[in-house]
Amino acid sequence: MASLRGLSRRTRSEAALREAFASMDHDGNGVIDATELQGVLKGMGLGDTPEEVAELLAQLDLDNDGSVDYQEFKRVMSAKAEDEEVDRSIDELLSVFNSLDIDATGSLSADELQRGLKILGVKLSLDEVAVLIEEVDTDGDGEISYDEFVDYVMNFEVPDGSRHYPLDT
Repeated sequence: MASLRGLSRRTRSEAALREAFASMDHDGNGVIDATELQGVLKGMGLGDTPEEVAELLAQLDLDNDGSVDYQEFKRVMSAKAEDEEVDRSIDELLSVFNSLDIDATGSLSADELQRGLKILGVKLSLDEVAVLIEEVDTDGDGEISYDEFVDYVMNFEVPDGSRHYPLDT
């Protein structure tokens, strides 16, 4: 693999995708066909029956022409990378939520939230925490469930109205 050091993350990703595509396009004609895809699957020790190849080809071949060009490959792989990033963010949120949920009830009480915020250097009175809970608590039970927590964090807006995703790096 060529050295990608010194390139931007986006450029490295593009170069890695192009290299992966080229490694599958054995005849160099700019598309991956069923035979090439079958060879790749076989080389990876994955299912390589005609049915499995046809199923994978159908997922990748967005224009249904029987082969996968670079743009189709890029679109599918980029969507998969985004899905994996969302999964990682959700896993991180679950970890944060569980660390705050001291009594392991699956919801955050005012006391748990106050303690968690204090650890992060945010000192709020119980009245202030109650206002925060009221904003986040969509089912009105007085506590913040995991789903409410995720929804709030993933859709948090800063005062200027822009979206802010706290786990973005």
